Amino acid sequence: MTYVGEAGQVSARYRPVADVPALTTRSGVSRRLVAPGSVTNGQFGLFEWNMPPHAERYFEEVAEIDASGRTLSYDEWTELYARHDQYRAG
Repeated sequence: MTYVGEAGQVSARYRPVADVPALTTRSGVSRRLVAPGSVTNGQFGLFEWNMPPHAERYFEEVAEIDASGRTLSYDEWTELYARHDQYRAG
């Protein structure tokens, strides 16, 4: 995508950190909806995710499972999610 306009559009909105509540999990992962659809004219929502260094272990374990060619059962996925403070979507 390339911007071809003469000048940029001034449309930013300031939202102090104190105005945007964060949700933090037991493992220390915090997330905030910093730009909900009501702020972006319904075009998108923007989340900020802050993960402590140990959160990488979840992604490493998923990569190891994928590399091994192993297929996890529903119960194994549930256990994996719980072990890393993750949640099944859907």
